[in-house]
Amino acid sequence: MCVSIFDDYALYENRANINLEIENKIDEYDEICTSLASNFEKISAIREKMCDEMYYLYAPDGTPSNEAWAHNIIGSLCAGEGVCDSYARTFSLLLNYEGIDCLYVAGKSHNENHAWNLVLIDDYYYWFDCTWDDSNSELDDKYFAVGTYSFDDHTCDLPTGIGGSFLYALPSNISSDNYIKKYDLYKNGEELCKFTASQAAFDKMTDENGSYK
Repeated sequence: MCVSIFDDYALYENRANINLEIENKIDEYDEICTSLASNFEKISAIREKMCDEMYYLYAPDGTPSNEAWAHNIIGSLCAGEGVCDSYARTFSLLLNYEGIDCLYVAGKSHNENHAWNLVLIDDYYYWFDCTWDDSNSELDDKYFAVGTYSFDDHTCDLPTGIGGSFLYALPSNISSDNYIKKYDLYKNGEELCKFTASQAAFDKMTDENGSYK
């Protein structure tokens, strides 16, 4: 059996240092989630921090970088730059760490090979494309928690694909709504939380003397 590895990771010391750096970054993301009441707020906060700290990495000829680390979580969490694979794999890792089901999805978008995510929010999966939303100077919400009808410029690979074009079967409960419904809960005039289900907001109204809306 032949095992291959990139030169940068051949030494155990290098791998250990990278693992420690990744663990420390995960702890940073976990810390900002501790005070957040809903999964929707955690998803929003993680996405904002990741995109704020990361830049899309191009090769000198203007094409997406082919550096190995730019296609995985090392790019985002250690170097602060990478391509769509790095965005999508990192988003999946960080949300799954918080107990939020997030899938890595591959296919084509804008006539390019691409990667993005499906995230389970309440009872339905919604599409996220952190790469395209982070392509301008300000973070966009065009591909933030959207349904299939608003995601028709993305084509997923299929379970019948071969090699790099293979993708496991996706869940059937993907939302077809254009955008996710968002509820803001205010207590005594101050915003308390954001929710995607009204019942989840009602469950937080525990203060009998509080004024909620």
